[in-house]
Amino acid sequence: MPQPKNYVRTYIVSPIKEFIGDSRAVGITLICCTVISLIISNTGWSGMYTSFWEKELLMPIPEIHLPHTILHVINDAAMAVFFFLVGAEIKRELMIGELSSMRKAILPAVAALGGMVVPAFIYLLWTGKTPYANGWGIPMATDIAFSLGILSLLGKKAPLSLRIFLTALAIIDDLGGILAIAIFYAKDIQLSYLLYAAIIMAILTAMNMLKVKRYYLFYILGAILWYVIYNSGVHATVAGVLLAFTIPLHKIDNLEHALHDPVNFIILPVFALANTAIVLPKEMGFIFSSEIHHGILSGLALGKPLGIIVFSTLAVKAGIAELPMGMSWRHLLGMGMIAGIGFTMSIFMATLAFDLPGIQLVAKVALLRLELKISFLPSGENIGKASKPPSCDIFSRPVPSKFIRYILKGKPLSYSWLDAKMIRLPSAVKFGAQLALPSLVTCCTLLPSASAINTSMLVGATMPCFNRSVYSFTSSSVLGRDARHTIFLPSGENHAPPS
Repeated sequence: MPQPKNYVRTYIVSPIKEFIGDSRAVGITLICCTVISLIISNTGWSGMYTSFWEKELLMPIPEIHLPHTILHVINDAAMAVFFFLVGAEIKRELMIGELSSMRKAILPAVAALGGMVVPAFIYLLWTGKTPYANGWGIPMATDIAFSLGILSLLGKKAPLSLRIFLTALAIIDDLGGILAIAIFYAKDIQLSYLLYAAIIMAILTAMNMLKVKRYYLFYILGAILWYVIYNSGVHATVAGVLLAFTIPLHKIDNLEHALHDPVNFIILPVFALANTAIVLPKEMGFIFSSEIHHGILSGLALGKPLGIIVFSTLAVKAGIAELPMGMSWRHLLGMGMIAGIGFTMSIFMATLAFDLPGIQLVAKVALLRLELKISFLPSGENIGKASKPPSCDIFSRPVPSKFIRYILKGKPLSYSWLDAKMIRLPSAVKFGAQLALPSLVTCCTLLPSASAINTSMLVGATMPCFNRSVYSFTSSSVLGRDARHTIFLPSGENHAPPS
């Protein structure tokens, strides 16, 4: 019989360490927290659960203005630690990493610019004449942890240069988001507190230049910096980035190593739990028809990859940049789609852009549907013919066969990037089918083969239409461990709209 200590180490501690060390762990954890939060929020426990996050905290000194609810503590204080880690990563990359030279930084910078400008522009096309235009920053964001976690599912099929490129792009993207928060989402600016912040930053910079060894002084001044910025009207999380920029470079690696697990497995999961405590209304039509909903979905699903591809193409054609070794344009397109995962950063931007809970609800539902919505359809030698399980084709429409033939030009696509193991779960199939409403702006569809040999995935953006779905954008196909190869098959007459 194993000793208690060995049992705990073997069956509890070691598996947890192994899971945390997996590059996919952060994404899996965030998805689980989101699903758990949504389930609890829409059961009999919803009242107690949502009120917990809004619970007022007792302030030891009422005269000092601090976050007063659990939700505010998470969004204003805990997320400052997350942004401190982001700032540390940005500084390291700028000083000695992939962004340390113009030659290395130019293509990720141009791609990131396109990945911010185009989604914001598309969002404004939907909301420019409405009171919701302030949410343009929501589709700009890229969730670096989530994106890298999904990229890791590709394994050896994703070249190392692609991972490095995505990391650099996401870091620049985060920097753009931080600037947007500091400049455009500041409210009721208090100049006196900004002056205090400038003085503290000057002291921190001088300490760095003088190579002060008492590093605890940086953290004490950092806490004071957080307080004055919190009261200045600029969002307090900016303090985390500013503090990181003043930390000596040789301490950055140690700080990143120390903060990586607490941030990714405590702060971000708690943030996901608190900010996805959403009570979904019984009638969702007003959400799905909202300009905010359309703007966010089309901005992230279509605008991100489009902006990255177009701006990168222009930079390469102009001769100011070149694709990294081992990367192709197909890789760049797939990476652009992965970069469209905003999640934590986009949810955070939504809480800054909109004050009213009802408007935040619309934005969060759009982001959640983008991350969680997968509709499962039957397929076989011909998608248009009935195959198992026929009940999956509930609310969805396949793409017209002419359009597929046009995209393929007679050639099959065999590009694998997603583990389709979950298609074997009936509950997941049912859940995906229920979410695949015809009115969706974005559609993400796995097409499992009845014989488990051919598996395809269509990722596209649809325009809302009463009688049929009009697909306006298509990506490469994908697949999983259970399939031997991946291929798009022309849809037949039984399911497809007229083609």
